[in-house]
Amino acid sequence: MAYYEFKPYNVGRWAVWSLFALVLAVAPLVFRSSLAHTMLSQMGIAIVICLSYNLLLGQGGMLSFGHAVYSGMGAFLAIHALNLIGKGTLPIPVSLVPVVGGLSALAIAAGLGYVTTKKAGTPFAMITLGIGELVFAMSLMFPEFFGGEGGISSNRVTGPKPLGITFGPQIQLYYLIAVYTFICTALMYAFTRTPLGRMLNAVRDNPERVEFVGYDTQKVRWLAFMISGFFAGVAGGLAALNFEIVTSEVVSGGKSGAYLLQLLASGHAQTPIWEALDLRVNEPLGKDFTFFIQTCLHGARDDGRTNQREHQSQLVFRHTSGCLCPIQAHTQASS
Repeated sequence: MAYYEFKPYNVGRWAVWSLFALVLAVAPLVFRSSLAHTMLSQMGIAIVICLSYNLLLGQGGMLSFGHAVYSGMGAFLAIHALNLIGKGTLPIPVSLVPVVGGLSALAIAAGLGYVTTKKAGTPFAMITLGIGELVFAMSLMFPEFFGGEGGISSNRVTGPKPLGITFGPQIQLYYLIAVYTFICTALMYAFTRTPLGRMLNAVRDNPERVEFVGYDTQKVRWLAFMISGFFAGVAGGLAALNFEIVTSEVVSGGKSGAYLLQLLASGHAQTPIWEALDLRVNEPLGKDFTFFIQTCLHGARDDGRTNQREHQSQLVFRHTSGCLCPIQAHTQASS
């Protein structure tokens, strides 16, 4: 006779997820102004982007300087899909445009990630930096696709309108973003509980031992890279719907620097959601990305300037499983 034992419900987990859904649903009813709805929409997009980057850096220890490539390319493909919907060529509802951006970014991450994930640590970071700059340069060289300096614009009030929802009012778009934010957050959390997610943690902590027991560390990193790219592309698609314009700035190094700095600026790599909320307020930090790279490569400067940005760069070294320890040692020696 077989006996089955069922695991009891994790009440705390259900409470946290229910509270998260409640906050997403109630927030626009508490903050009623148009500015508040716009900011809440951008916060939801930032949450998905930062969580997708957390899959790389927090879960896999992969420091990427080009994460904006995948959110940006997802945004460009999504805005093109939105234009095709407006012309009647692509028969899908506007609510599925972020999925188009995610699948497009997934395909791009599969190609570029196969090359970049062959290395780890500092070589991986430098390869992603080079790819990011290459894509940004291409965005100005191919105006037919990227729209040149003016970018690509569209209109989200197009296509079929189920239940009379046009996504014209900002509050309607916010609830679409909220649904995607909740689903993407849940899926990314679920991924961390899978065998692949646990193996990604093992590759981050001890890749030599993982290879010794028979797993391919490059394949694990590649799969995680593709999953991260998919969710970044979904966030890019949401941004395309929100702003109705996509420019070359979305694939720039400044965007990648903003994601990285805001994920690690406070030293809390395990709280990317809070950092995503802070990103909407402190996004100009990403404009210091050039100085940040110089600090990483050449060490701290002793010309009497503030040590705040040097401290932020050292936070990166602390959260990459020692992959940049030689640079950190050089930084400390120079100071």
